[in-house]
Amino acid sequence: MSRAALPQLGSRLALVAVGLLLAVALLEGGLRLAGALSSTERGSFDGAGDSIVVLCIGDSHTWGNGEGVPARLAERLAERSPRFRVLNLGVPGTNTAQHRKRFDRYLDRFDPSLIVFWAGLNNVWNRTDTEGWTDAGVGEAPWWRSLLDEIRILRFLRVWRYQAELNEVLASDDAYVVPEMTDEQTPLRKVKEQRIGGEADTFVNAWDEDASELAPELVTRATAADLDWMITRARERGVPVLPITYPHERSHFRNVNGGIRWAARSTDTPLVVGAAAKRRLVARERAAGRGKPDLFDRTAHPTQILYAEIADLALETIDEHGLLPDAEGDAGPTAAPPEPPDSSMLD
Repeated sequence: MSRAALPQLGSRLALVAVGLLLAVALLEGGLRLAGALSSTERGSFDGAGDSIVVLCIGDSHTWGNGEGVPARLAERLAERSPRFRVLNLGVPGTNTAQHRKRFDRYLDRFDPSLIVFWAGLNNVWNRTDTEGWTDAGVGEAPWWRSLLDEIRILRFLRVWRYQAELNEVLASDDAYVVPEMTDEQTPLRKVKEQRIGGEADTFVNAWDEDASELAPELVTRATAADLDWMITRARERGVPVLPITYPHERSHFRNVNGGIRWAARSTDTPLVVGAAAKRRLVARERAAGRGKPDLFDRTAHPTQILYAEIADLALETIDEHGLLPDAEGDAGPTAAPPEPPDSSMLD
């Protein structure tokens, strides 16, 4: 190639680059305009089953040994419509920062109508993915991360990638979807892998060997900051979040519950109070002459009868605030109230 041709080639390459940038800018603008003009109502899929998804995220209290609150919600919602799908994405040992880090991916991948959130206790010790806890959880995400999160083209590509897998998951007739869970443990870290429909997500729950437990005030602030961010982020997408507080009100539980309440108040978000469900269950069982039920197992996690009561209270809160769409002709919030948990669970 002659030297005389080099400037001409450079000009052509520059024109191609400008053309590509212009095309990307037009596509980005078109996606943003489409998002602004589209309805903010969420939860109806064009894919398999036209499902209404309730996504449960959090720690071991959400996981509930694969049952817990999500299984009870699935049972009650299945009585209303076959369109409901409840996904249990609880992962034992996780902190709120880990779910905040994955939150946009949850929204893109599962397109939920409602997110039920129950986590925060592990903020006391688990320091994984907590870079955003600067000044006790009030630090901002890096500018480049915020920029990537806002690029609609990348969001579109993520949604497109996950859609086929999601349709496969939702094609089943099951109201309750629970992931496979594997784990391994070393003296300083616990690794859990969660898998739904072939897509794996790895959570590393690490102890900081040189760090003490997070101070009570900082636990409250970190929990509140992460949950506030997630509620706000979901609200931008038209998705309500329903937080749950722990049924204990002492020690670390009190500090975490304080953060959950703080975030709920600051965002004007309905809240499920775990202790209220516990009191209601105990009063009903005693009134029936059965005495106080076994509420917790040896690890201080609720038994299934208490999980079921918390789920029933959550469903009442969902109905009261209209957090789920009607299932188009199927029984919706006006359906008969849920039956109390089966007393056989006490055995």
